[in-house]
Amino acid sequence: MKIELIKEQEFNDIPWYSIYIDGIYISGTLTRKLHDAEGFYQTLSKNPDAKKTKEILQSQEIVVS
Repeated sequence: MKIELIKEQEFNDIPWYSIYIDGIYISGTLTRKLHDAEGFYQTLSKNPDAKKTKEILQSQEIVVS
């Protein structure tokens, strides 16, 4: 597995930081702050399985008779 923290910047614009795993885009920083991207990168580095979670917050089945 290859985890990358990438900085992209167009001329005279604010940089955009993004995370890639094995060449696949995972996330980008909405705040465009390197600190936020580095934190996410460190989290993925320590626990690569944390990149995707699924949690059912509420569920209800309604029976109509």
